[in-house]
Amino acid sequence: MSHPPVPEFDIIFAGGGTTACVAAGRLAACDSSLKILILEAGPHTLNKAAHVQPYLYPSNISPISNTFAFKIANPSPSLNGRAPVVSCGHCVGGGSSVNCS
Repeated sequence: MSHPPVPEFDIIFAGGGTTACVAAGRLAACDSSLKILILEAGPHTLNKAAHVQPYLYPSNISPISNTFAFKIANPSPSLNGRAPVVSCGHCVGGGSSVNCS
């Protein structure tokens, strides 16, 4: 059984956070012949109300949200052995898509 050909890319970004999106956009603007792929596990949030209307921010951090994730970091001696909980944007645009700016 033959498989379809795998497309070739010049640049692949693992994670569609703010930095990857900005870098990909600037590279594409400099050289439109580049084939750029951005891989993101979360959804695209363009024009979703919770991402463009700051008053809806709490819906981003609800337990059923698929655009926000909480990561538990390693315990730290500076925190008396506690492990900090770090919030992360889990969508295209990363944390910049889920904060109130």
